[in-house]
Amino acid sequence: VLNKTISKYMNKYNFSLISKSINEFVFEDFSSWYIELNKLHQNGYHLRKVLKKVLIVLHPFIPFLTDYLFKEIFNEELLEQKRLMFRNYKNTEKIDKVIEIVSELRKYREKHNISKKEKLQYWIKNNSLDSDSLNLINKLAIAEIFENNVSILKTNNFEIFLNLSESKQNEEQLRIEKEIKYLESEVQRSSAILSNPNFLAKAPKEKIELEKSKLENY
Repeated sequence: VLNKTISKYMNKYNFSLISKSINEFVFEDFSSWYIELNKLHQNGYHLRKVLKKVLIVLHPFIPFLTDYLFKEIFNEELLEQKRLMFRNYKNTEKIDKVIEIVSELRKYREKHNISKKEKLQYWIKNNSLDSDSLNLINKLAIAEIFENNVSILKTNNFEIFLNLSESKQNEEQLRIEKEIKYLESEVQRSSAILSNPNFLAKAPKEKIELEKSKLENY
């Protein structure tokens, strides 16, 4: 994907978007996930290989630093390297799902100030993930499988149940009740506005459509 993105923007001489794409790849995909996943498997060969490609891609934007790092790490001259392409893997669905669940569990932990010393106990509804994927999730999210139906987290592809302590259950119940009250008040507000003849007669069409859309989504 990164190869295609760089080529696409290079053809348009859009260097700012090239820089943005590389930055997102380095800080989100490479630093946040690839290195962390690599720690679990300890595959130094592949990590060095990918790091070499990353430094080459970064070189036009930070030449002196990448030259220095390349020499220090690989004992080679960066400018003597051939252009290295990132391989496109057709099937990334498995790891994408792992990242999706881990991200949601981490967000939940952070939002509720749950210590990393405490394992999250979770259950995935209609789980289709294999044991390797679940082991990865457990290690990356500091969690363990525990069948329950206490609290639900929803992602694009999953419904995740979290087993919570009694105090956390009470907090979650209060949060849900607060959210319901807020949504009910918003529905009332939006319905009142859309029932107002003056609003319908005088408001711009875009604003009316926006209000209708809000009401449908509440």
